[in-house]
Amino acid sequence: MSLIFRRTPGLATARPAIIGKWLEPPFSSVRSVVTIDNSLPFQRGLSSSSKRTEQSSASASRSAPIAVSWLTKTPYETTPDEVLRHLPPVPSSDKAARVPILLVTPAFAPWIENSSAFLDEFMNKLFADQSDKGPRSSRYAVAAIVDKLPDPRDEASDLLGSEGLSLMLAYSQDVSGKVARASRLKSTDKDEPSFIYSAKALRSVTGNNTAIGATYEIGLRLANTIFVNGKDRTIFGMRWDYDAARERFRLSQSSTLSNCTVRSTGERLHNSLEVSLSPVGQRRRVMSSLGNILRQVSKSTDTKSNDAMPASSELETELPRYVEEHGLDQRISVWALVEKPDRVVSTDERDPTHVARAICNGSKLHRVMSGGGGWGKKQGLLSLDPETTFTDTAPYGGLFPINELLGSGGAGSLSERLQDFPESFERLAYGDDLSSLSQVASEGDFIQFYASVAPKDRKNSYSDNFSNSGEGTCCRFGVIPSAEYAEAIVDLGNGGPKDIVMLPNYFGALTEKAITYSQPIGGEKPPNSSGENRTKLDIPGCRVQLAIA
Repeated sequence: MSLIFRRTPGLATARPAIIGKWLEPPFSSVRSVVTIDNSLPFQRGLSSSSKRTEQSSASASRSAPIAVSWLTKTPYETTPDEVLRHLPPVPSSDKAARVPILLVTPAFAPWIENSSAFLDEFMNKLFADQSDKGPRSSRYAVAAIVDKLPDPRDEASDLLGSEGLSLMLAYSQDVSGKVARASRLKSTDKDEPSFIYSAKALRSVTGNNTAIGATYEIGLRLANTIFVNGKDRTIFGMRWDYDAARERFRLSQSSTLSNCTVRSTGERLHNSLEVSLSPVGQRRRVMSSLGNILRQVSKSTDTKSNDAMPASSELETELPRYVEEHGLDQRISVWALVEKPDRVVSTDERDPTHVARAICNGSKLHRVMSGGGGWGKKQGLLSLDPETTFTDTAPYGGLFPINELLGSGGAGSLSERLQDFPESFERLAYGDDLSSLSQVASEGDFIQFYASVAPKDRKNSYSDNFSNSGEGTCCRFGVIPSAEYAEAIVDLGNGGPKDIVMLPNYFGALTEKAITYSQPIGGEKPPNSSGENRTKLDIPGCRVQLAIA
């Protein structure tokens, strides 16, 4: 019997973790911009007098990220002015150091075209009233198109995501990128652009298992924009120079990127991971494997037995039973959780928190790409997705600070020079990339297969101490079902009343493809002794959240 695996939309109805005093219900559709007042300094500033705004802004620490999202169910009725008149306040002394990171959904793609009036007004309003506007003054920005934005208004909205714009004002030294290779030099293994966000805490939240000084990283695949603007993916960096004659910033350079990495550092950080999977079969030991190919697993769940069977044997019998029992699509997606023998968190794989806790403790999740059937040496093999990160540190250009990448004015910026960097030089100097040959599962590891399910009774994943602190920024990323599935379960038309909801201190994006997640192993253990764990999450409904203050 052959197994057929393909991506099947999950049934997740994920409830967002940001509830309570971070974002307090109720939310409602209104005919004008609504600012949610949830006791955060930035939000209070937007809804009060200008004096209070300046006080709130001035009190922001050097490391505190500034963010805001605009969500709407009627994107084609939203006007630029509804966004421009509610840009986040930034102290004048701090503006020169900030770089806007703007993520928009496909409906807002025309807003970020190089010739768009929105970008021009956006940059000039954001960087207005500065004392350092001179001939050599430059400002930088990054814009990208994502599939959807996280939406905390209700469970259905969070499942499918929202249209809109999400903005973070990061410090220039915390933004780096890699210029996309010129089209004529692209090989068959062309770059797939990605957005990387990382955060680091200087101290731990009481009662939370966040490692002090450790880096938490989320990678995001961008939206397919081939039918939007003719590009496979859209992410670009911009340099805006001040035109003294016009007394305005003007766009001087725009370069397509293959990677943008943004870092944040805060006094405190709270992380949460939401994954909804149901076990298929039992946990078994890996008996034989090579690279990302799983050949044999233990026939018995008894750890003392060394009898082996083909890796796909259990799935070939248990998966049809699971499909019939739950009334699912005959072709469903399956994932394999690989656990090291010394890092098994529990023996109850049916515990709904097991997968998330296992990942936090060093286990990895891999989609089963193909397998089953066959004969001879190929009988029963399973192929697992080996990808665990989107971070690209290859020396073709490498990752450069945004101001170096786009230059400080004039011709010959680093991005322009790197366009003609020969791909062969990179391979000659650094050798071939052997990451695809890494061992996904080693002999003696434990492996458990899972299928995606609709989560039930999902609870708030914030710790009370952190969510009630009255300060901080929430960054939320995740995976949504495909557009075809979304259209099948909900009317995506714009028949409702015009609405746009503004969420201060809120930043993030959702993708139809996948995210990656990296965090220190062992929670409170020092990262130097416990290492880090990277895994890829392409399960519809999964969410990763980093709240930093």
